[in-house]
Amino acid sequence: MPRPRSAHLGWLLTPLLTACAAQKPPPAAPAPKQAALCSMETKPAPDKSPLRAWNFTPQEWFNFLLMGYHSTGDVARPVRDCTGAIVKLEADGCADEPLPASVGPPPLTSRDLVFAPIGDTRRLVWAITDRLPDGQAQGPVAITEI
Repeated sequence: MPRPRSAHLGWLLTPLLTACAAQKPPPAAPAPKQAALCSMETKPAPDKSPLRAWNFTPQEWFNFLLMGYHSTGDVARPVRDCTGAIVKLEADGCADEPLPASVGPPPLTSRDLVFAPIGDTRRLVWAITDRLPDGQAQGPVAITEI
């Protein structure tokens, strides 16, 4: 008695399906972690809490973010970020006029640091190095990670 065609077809497809199922695509390579432009060694918090590691003094933040920062609150001019790039913006892109001159470089204080959380281990940090008479301010902005 001849075999039904459907049984024969099933027998032929089974090895093919098994072979295809056995060939898994290679796992995708993890995205390379972008190297930090600037880094600073820190001591672990006594209680091992990652949140406590964010409690740096304003002087430590400025020292990390700015080249030429002095503990007196003064910073070398022209202001340079931690990579050595000059921070000053020549035009704000909103008008054809140049930005007004700075109202003077007073010593930097905690008032000149702005933080915004962007995750458990990351923060956006702005170090305001120049305040302008029209209310604008400028300084380096960094995404920091502990």
